[in-house]
Amino acid sequence: MRWITLVLTPIAALVVVSWLRSDSTIYAPGYSWSKFSSIRDGMTPEKVIRILGQPLSIEPFDGELHWDYGGLRDVPAQVASVGGPISSPPSVEANFVADWSGKIIRVHHAGASPETDEMVGKSLDDVSTRYGAPTTAYTIPRQTMYWYSKLRNVKDEYVMAIHFSEEGKVYQIDANRIGHYCGTPGKMPRPSSLLEWLEWQVL
Repeated sequence: MRWITLVLTPIAALVVVSWLRSDSTIYAPGYSWSKFSSIRDGMTPEKVIRILGQPLSIEPFDGELHWDYGGLRDVPAQVASVGGPISSPPSVEANFVADWSGKIIRVHHAGASPETDEMVGKSLDDVSTRYGAPTTAYTIPRQTMYWYSKLRNVKDEYVMAIHFSEEGKVYQIDANRIGHYCGTPGKMPRPSSLLEWLEWQVL
């Protein structure tokens, strides 16, 4: 068993060193994974700063209202000539995003849909009148985000952020490796593999 340990230890070290060389993420001066992993739901900004130091940036977010529609049709189905087939336009999955006043600020949709884009600047009431009730609706609350990392090259870099509610308490912690989202409300994410665990130990 000893020879297995002697072989695996250098290999693990080599993996970690190789990863360190490839990680181009910019971190806040006081950041470390051990400190970041000690942040817990309900902490205040003052306590977080005592642990991690000042973030790279602080970003307020005004909150959003999201209405999702699945199988949305922008124009009525059309009927061909007598004896011909019945045809209809392709359905569109659309996400209408509004500010707290209910004004549409952007629309995300799968496929071309000029009609849904025309709703930008209108209200959720207008959306409801035209398309009916949404398939799903959810709210992203007002919050303040403390960013402890900054992207340089994007690929395989880390987004480390802490979200504070309007009451000034931690309610979400993001440890987001680009392409591997793992942010969870109020909890630290767990690594998805041994390799990721090794990487996080040296952050």
